[in-house]
Amino acid sequence: MIDIGDPGFYGLWFISVNSQSDFLGALFKKPDGNEFLWRMRYYDKPNDFPDPFEDNDRKSWHCQKSAPDKSIEETLEDVRRIVRIMTQHAEGEVQELLLGNKSVEEFVTFLSQQPWAHMKSE
Repeated sequence: MIDIGDPGFYGLWFISVNSQSDFLGALFKKPDGNEFLWRMRYYDKPNDFPDPFEDNDRKSWHCQKSAPDKSIEETLEDVRRIVRIMTQHAEGEVQELLLGNKSVEEFVTFLSQQPWAHMKSE
């Protein structure tokens, strides 16, 4: 799971790959090596509008960790390269949302305004 409230949260990426899947990734700044956490989601019912909270969708989670001495800026460029490769065959545009100077609350508000973002409070 991607935790936007994590103190190291740096940014978020979303791509609608095709009518059957999407990609979501997040970058975290960590003292022992930055982490890029991402998942592919494969819709259970690809021809219908996918339910974002559908438990039957298959999700494949991955995490890539940088060397401890790699800066967040260098890692950001690596992430952007990965995302560019992902978009070569994607139907949708890359959505990149960086935390920047926003508070977590401001970021969540901004995120909730994205047409692809679906929020659920627990």
